[in-house]
Order: sequence, then structure tokens, then C-alpha cells
Amino acid sequence: MYDRLDGRSLKPNFLKGVGEFIEFCKEHPICNDGDKIRCSCPLCDNRRCHDTETVRVYWYKKGFVSNYYQWICQGESLVESSHVQPNQYRDMVIDALGNNQEHLLNEEGNSVEEEPNDEAKKFIDLLKADGDPLYEGSKLSVLEMASRIASLKCEFNLNHRCVDGFASLLNDAIPNNNQMGRTFNSTKKVLEGLELPHERIHTCPKGCLLFWKGDAQLDKCRVCGSDRYKKTAKGKLIPAKVLIYFPITPRLQRLYSTKNISEDMTWHAKNPRVQNTFAHPSDSQAWKHLDTTFPNFASEPRNVRLGLCTDGFAPHELKQLREVGAMTYDISSKQNFNLRATLLWTISDFPAYGMLSGWSTAGKKACHYCMDKSKAFWLEHGGKVSWFDCHQQFIPHDHPFRKNKTAFCKNKVEHGMGPHIMCGEELWQCVKDLPKATDGPEALKKLKSA
Repeated sequence: MYDRLDGRSLKPNFLKGVGEFIEFCKEHPICNDGDKIRCSCPLCDNRRCHDTETVRVYWYKKGFVSNYYQWICQGESLVESSHVQPNQYRDMVIDALGNNQEHLLNEEGNSVEEEPNDEAKKFIDLLKADGDPLYEGSKLSVLEMASRIASLKCEFNLNHRCVDGFASLLNDAIPNNNQMGRTFNSTKKVLEGLELPHERIHTCPKGCLLFWKGDAQLDKCRVCGSDRYKKTAKGKLIPAKVLIYFPITPRLQRLYSTKNISEDMTWHAKNPRVQNTFAHPSDSQAWKHLDTTFPNFASEPRNVRLGLCTDGFAPHELKQLREVGAMTYDISSKQNFNLRATLLWTISDFPAYGMLSGWSTAGKKACHYCMDKSKAFWLEHGGKVSWFDCHQQFIPHDHPFRKNKTAFCKNKVEHGMGPHIMCGEELWQCVKDLPKATDGPEALKKLKSA
């Protein structure tokens, strides 16, 4: 049924199959609407009924909806089959909330090795409670209905009054003994305990510091003197700039609260490898080096090695998670363990790389290999920095490009070698005595002029 075209023509076997399918639909009128049948083309998706000739034309032009191997909407195995059409909203709920309610409910009677910690228990209990049917006999749960309403509101940018209206209408349309809220606020309360935490932290408008911890009570930035607050037209004070911080710890803990994901988190420790085959990041030299250097960290396979996109990410936030850890419940093994994480890889653009390394990625010294020995120069008319021909010093000494006087800088031969690449200890000796930007305005001026 999916082998339809031979060039621009329909294949004879496909034409024959369409005819047999139409006859099959006629023999199973339980799913039909009068003399019409359900159309299973990608556009109609078994939701619309047409006469047989219209359906035949649609199948000729568009083919069949993908993965429709069991014709449950046309009557195949209606009694025997337990297969149901996939519910994209239900799958979305499971993916978005980070848990599979079936696993939680099916394993309720199994022996539990350890009780979940307080945070995990609160999450699991909430899922079980909101997994109750919307009303007796309903296929939808309270949780799924709330998630679908919230999804529709975001997808179509509906305002609160609109959502209140159709929530109230649905409440009147379904049986009276239902558990559905009549307003959007009551719907949000169902999802309230499932959302992951975030913090709003006031920050200096110029990005010098965060008004956090020891600086939480300041009204001005102690580095540049900028005001923390600004006045609105009505005279109300609001923060000039706000950082929204999403803690990584509860998000990692949520992964271990999900049955199928928690099992995959330790795939590298449980599955055998084919020699000389790269099947997982744990096969890389960086992962193996970390395990060798920190055997205590590597002894717990559930500890997390992070590869983070670092645009706007500050790595010092991981310090507590690396050194102290967080008590986490692993639902696959039904055990509590101390989860630790470390940063193994970073993925960033050049400006974010400058933030991470502390080396400015702008100007003539932007190259983190050449540093102050860079051969970059300013363009005379464009006013921009150019690294044209800087690469020639890194190629082998006998490479013909070094003596090419026409393809690169005219009448110039490159005899020099690339600068020495410093190790971490050498770099530290260069920067250890520099002033810190957080030491105040004077230190910041010295640092900019260094």
C-alpha cells in the first residue's frame, strides 16, 4: 500500500490493492457513515468520510497515512485487536512531564527496595492522583485533559477568558460527576506540582554581577555603580535587568524519575561493546581519561557527564553538584543514591568561548593559541581585524605554501613557526596576579588596560 508510484504512473499492484481495500471497507459498515467510508489519506487521516470514488481519487493522489498497517478505522480485527490509534497528546504529556504513568501504576504492587525520597515521592504521588479518569468511563485522565488545555492555549495564543469559556463549556458537556475545572486557573493547579523550578535573579544592567547571596541587598552595582532598579511611568521601582535561572539539579533528578530514561542513563555500564567500535560517548578518550583521573566519581555509573551548550551558561553553577551531589531516587532500580555530575564537554560559539575561558575573543589578540604573539593586523580602510596569512606559520616547514609569493601576501615568504601552545599551569602563571573584575571599579580599570 506504500509502494505507489512507478515514475509518474501508479503501479498496477497499488491500483489492485486500492480496489481490494475499498471492497474490504464496504464489508465492514460498522465504521462507515451511510454509503461513505473513512479516508485514510495523509490529509484526512481517518477523520473524514467521503464516497468511495472520492476516497479512491485521494488514495491515488496522496497515498495512505504512514504506518497504517492495521485498519482499525475500517473494521480490521475490531473485536480481537487491542491496538488503539496513537494519541499524540498523551505521548506529549508523557514526554513533557518526564514520566510514564503506566510504569508507575503497573509497578505499584511490586516489591520496593527503598522508599523514594521526599521530593521524588511527592512527584510520583501527584502523577498517580492526577492519573484518575476525568469521569467514570472516560479514556482521558485529569492530568491529560489539563495538559491538552494548556497546550492549546500556548499553541494558539489564547487569552485566559477564552480558555475559561471553553473549559466551562466542556464541563457542562460531560457528565456531572467529572473532575474537570471550570477555569484556566483551576486547570493550572493540576500541573502546578509537575513544573520544574526556576529563579529570578536581579543583575547589573551592564552584566557586572548578580544581586545574589552576599550582594542581594545592594541597590547599586559595586563594580560600575549602575542602579539596580528603574522607575516606571507610575513611579514604581522594577529591576533594570533580570536573569532567569533554571537549576540543573532538579532536571537531572527528573530523568531518574522516568522509568525508560533512567534505564538508558546507565547504558554505558551495562551493555557490552564490540572491540574497536565507537558506540557511546563513554568509548571516547575524554570519558576514559575522566574515569582514570577520578575513579571515585567513575565508580557510580549513574553519575552524569555533561556535554553542554554553553551560550549564556556559567560553569561554576556545577560546583556543588560535582563536589557534594544531590540525593536522587532511581525508579528503575528503586534506590536512592547521591547524584553527582561533572562537565566533560562544552559546545559554544566564539563569544561564549571567550566567556568560558576568560580570554577576550575580540581584537587583534582574539586567537587563544597565538594570544599576544598574534600576527593579525587592522585593515587600513575597513577598520576590521584580519588574520589573513596567519595560518602559514602552522604548516610544515617544507610545505610549498610557505614559499608561494602570489597566492598569499605578495612577495612574502613565511619562515617563522607557530607560537608555543601553553599548558594549563603556564597559563595560570600568566594570569594569577591579574586583578579581579569583582574587586571594584579600580581593579576593573586596571584589568581593561592590562
